[in-house]
Amino acid sequence: MQIVISTIDGNVYPVDVSEELPLNDLKALLSMETNIPQGSLILYHNMQELRERAEGENTLTSLGVQDKDIVVVANRQDVQAPPTTGQTQTQTSVPSGTGTGLPNIDWSSISVSQSRAQPDAAPPPSTEGGLEMGLTPLSGIQTPGGPESFNPETLLQHFLSNPEEMSVLRQRSPQLAEAIATGDINIVKQAILYHREELIELERERQQLEGLDPMSSEYQERLAENIRQRNIRENFETALEYNPEIVTSRVIMLYVQVKVNGVSVKAMVDTGAQMTIMNTKCAERCNVMRLVDRRGAGIAVGVGRQRIIGVVHMCQVQVGQDYLASSFRVLEDQSHELILGLDMLKRHQCIVDLSKGVLRVGTTGAETHFLSEKEVEELSMAQHKQEERGIIEDEDREIASLIQQSEQEYQERTGEAPPPSPPPQLVPEDDIQRVMSAGFTREQAIEGLRECGGDTQRTIAALLARMFRF
Repeated sequence: MQIVISTIDGNVYPVDVSEELPLNDLKALLSMETNIPQGSLILYHNMQELRERAEGENTLTSLGVQDKDIVVVANRQDVQAPPTTGQTQTQTSVPSGTGTGLPNIDWSSISVSQSRAQPDAAPPPSTEGGLEMGLTPLSGIQTPGGPESFNPETLLQHFLSNPEEMSVLRQRSPQLAEAIATGDINIVKQAILYHREELIELERERQQLEGLDPMSSEYQERLAENIRQRNIRENFETALEYNPEIVTSRVIMLYVQVKVNGVSVKAMVDTGAQMTIMNTKCAERCNVMRLVDRRGAGIAVGVGRQRIIGVVHMCQVQVGQDYLASSFRVLEDQSHELILGLDMLKRHQCIVDLSKGVLRVGTTGAETHFLSEKEVEELSMAQHKQEERGIIEDEDREIASLIQQSEQEYQERTGEAPPPSPPPQLVPEDDIQRVMSAGFTREQAIEGLRECGGDTQRTIAALLARMFRF
């Protein structure tokens, strides 16, 4: 289990311990952590001092300590004397004389209960693990004027002129980063308004936390979550300081240019794929669909599930100047044209040489360079458009199927044939040519003009929006 250790000087941190850990062993462990002699170390749990019993077990479970509980560590020499008669104890969470066994500790010095000592004053969120409310989208980023006085124009100029901070912002608040990247002041204003609402919500949660009993289970759970968020933030900032490329860079997948049956194909090198696979469109283009053995049909399981149509038992793949024999599993729905899996890479003893940026074939010694980042991005955009086109086609087929089903239900219910659909709308040739001049095909132009009622400007705008929709 995990318990939260709080010291008198304000340090709060979690410790993983066994439920059957004896109390003496816990004291020995905390003595090493806090540099307090074990004989002077005092532990408090639920406002009571943890003491060994004369009879029975003295494990943490038997003493009532449970998972996520707070254990306060104090030095017997630092414990204050009880207040004398006539003195007012102004900063003690528990008045003296209540029989709790804690008359001599100044609880106001412990960070987890500091907010309860002054309910009228709203202290800022603690960064030492007490009342920290987690990450905010702009926490840790030096912005002009502070987060409470975000000016859209100033914020826009600041991040556009600081690429490094813009990269950090993309990680912490992608919505705000995208808004700033557009350069549109109105979009930036909307994003800032959303960010301010987040800050207000965080402040509301902090105020709610201040009103809780520090020894309640809800407070302890929130405290543990805040400690976890603090650790995440510190880990992120450390990575950003010492290894910024890990946070801001994007890993480009490995592709090589190969030929299958003389047809040029961009193949992805995937050492995590068990089999070499090819999609149906690539198989048709390379004229290998005629060799697909349907007896090899099945299901490919990985990140998702896809249907295997069959297997091509052997085909020549040209890598560089050498020809290698390989088998393919043909998948029905796969965005990548060709993926070179472990079956082929191990058979030909291929080496992924990242220092030189080449794929080396061990059996022949041939080398082929990986595609550049620009070529991979162009390929990714083409794949994205193909996937989007496939989604639109699936939606059209589903709509057509629903219409046909509705017509059949109407005919079965009334015994009459449904009214004939109106004849297809004729589109003027001049309008078609005007839309095609913007870079669209004839089919896209006709379909868009029918959807937009013949308005060429709306058609071009709609087709452009569909093209750049992500």
